[in-house]
Amino acid sequence: MQEVQQLCQALKANTVLRELYASGHHLTPETAGMLGAMLATNTSLVSICVGDDALGDAVSACTHQHAPDV
Repeated sequence: MQEVQQLCQALKANTVLRELYASGHHLTPETAGMLGAMLATNTSLVSICVGDDALGDAVSACTHQHAPDV
């Protein structure tokens, strides 16, 4: 979880990275929430691929909760 926290902290201020591919890593509702909060402030990412085959409705709902309105 600390690694996701560090990644999200770095990506909040990122202005260069446009794509993030980190699939195959298990997400919990807590780490998905961290990613969602980061996406609410990051303005450069246009594509993100995260999670694994166990990504379920609870994690998805948590991520959408933090997603900005488009």
